[in-house]
Amino acid sequence: MFSTMAWTPENLKFVRVACVTLEVLISYDIGFEYLKDNKTIVQISEMLKLELEIHQNAAKAGTPVPQGSHDTKGGRLLSPEKVLKTMAREYFTMLGTLSSNLLGLEIMSRNHIFDYIKPLAELPGRDDLSHLIMTSLDYNVPGASRHILQKILTSNSRVVRYLATKYMRYLLRSGAHDFSNWGVELLVAQLNDPDTKVSQLALNVLDEACDDPNGLDSLIHLQPPLLKLGKNGKSLMLRFLSRKSGLDYLLGTSFVEQEEKLWLSGENANYVIQVEGAISEALTPLIWRQREAPDQGNNGVYLPPHFYGELAKTEEGCDILKRSNSFPTFVKIATDQRANPLERRAAIFAIGQIGSSQAGFRFLEDHNVVPLIVEMAEKATCLSLRGTCFYALGMISCIERANEILSKCGWESPSDLTSRISVPKDLQKSTFLKITPYDFKGSWAGNAVDPLQSLLDNAIKQEIVTFVGNLASHITAETASKNLKRLKLKHPDLFASGDMLFMAFSLLDHYKYRLITRRFIYDCFDTAIFSSDPFENTNVTYDECLSMSSSNDAF
Repeated sequence: MFSTMAWTPENLKFVRVACVTLEVLISYDIGFEYLKDNKTIVQISEMLKLELEIHQNAAKAGTPVPQGSHDTKGGRLLSPEKVLKTMAREYFTMLGTLSSNLLGLEIMSRNHIFDYIKPLAELPGRDDLSHLIMTSLDYNVPGASRHILQKILTSNSRVVRYLATKYMRYLLRSGAHDFSNWGVELLVAQLNDPDTKVSQLALNVLDEACDDPNGLDSLIHLQPPLLKLGKNGKSLMLRFLSRKSGLDYLLGTSFVEQEEKLWLSGENANYVIQVEGAISEALTPLIWRQREAPDQGNNGVYLPPHFYGELAKTEEGCDILKRSNSFPTFVKIATDQRANPLERRAAIFAIGQIGSSQAGFRFLEDHNVVPLIVEMAEKATCLSLRGTCFYALGMISCIERANEILSKCGWESPSDLTSRISVPKDLQKSTFLKITPYDFKGSWAGNAVDPLQSLLDNAIKQEIVTFVGNLASHITAETASKNLKRLKLKHPDLFASGDMLFMAFSLLDHYKYRLITRRFIYDCFDTAIFSSDPFENTNVTYDECLSMSSSNDAF
């Protein structure tokens, strides 16, 4: 008997044959007539009814539900043990085949199968049945299947809700019919889930669904309260700016004005730090990489939404950008040799994001910016600026007109505009990968240790130095890294100061740190200004540090 066979890969061939047979039969009216009162369909319905009655009777009597099939009469096939070990579970796979067709749905309704499946999917303590039902049904056809999925998404079991939300990503990627409407609506409802993991997962899937313009339009129409979901929610809301309907909606609030001030005051720089950190993480050998979520592990870096990049995707957004006069400001900062390198990189990223759309690229043409970026990519003395210019040229290479200008400047891109990469035509002649000769001025940290104590003028600085030192030990490193992240959020100005940068370098020079730890320390002080005299804001000059003995270890 099929239901008593052990669940093994070898036995799945019988299921495949059964599903193909059902698929052929429900494709024709004569097949429908054969199946509508077929004995096998009736028996499957009775099997579901029996399992439901067992749970209902136990609930009425206030007694535990029997776990084994031998505890009940009538040949129980859906006990937890049999669902785990026998082919009885594959009856749901056959029902899934029936649910993929209107005639199959009519057969299931005629035999009251949905009347039994719906309460079975909500049974407490039977997460196995909920998962089987969810993954077996077909959701391409509107009707009872989608309604059951909605019930499973709001199950009392946190585990079931999480797995169901994760399954929504599978349905999205598999191209479920009309997912941009019904799927987005279900995911928006999941944003209100009391469990943070479920709501954040729903937000993540929604972000992926918005890669389809129809999905983004559906989300804009629903107007969910994304800001309450923190940084990720705001990031998704920025994508509203790329659609006229979304921009009109956000202009009705104070979101656009507030974000514009925020990005001009510092969010541009934070964006660069986030992207560069993600790139560094992706290029880090896997053995040293931070632990990744099991469903998100990959080596790719995806650019998060950029306020100005999204704003420039519509004509109305370009008008706002033009009135704000922000683009000329970005060009001025990007070409200012005296500006903070981080601010210059932030300005170049903003220019690249604006120029990555047809509407926004007109700003780059009007200000003749592309040749300037090419020149910086090849001649900038700061290597990080060259890298940022390389990224920006890759962003704008998706525009056909940009490729024509790049070609005149000696750069080329693939004919496929989706590649988003541009490189010099002749690497032998180009200076893009060549470093200008320079004179080594010695190590700042290696020649000065004594002044460190005089720089510790407050308790916060002492804490920072202590935690940086603790990173050298694998026992205290985890706690120290968390504390440094906390302190940087509270006191970003200290991590941007020259004296703290000096102390960090001194510790790096005197202690042994793993490569990933050194990168973490560099990232902590990435906003510090590098210049020929990094101690100009301290009470100790670089020349004095060089003259001091490094024989004493202050730490």
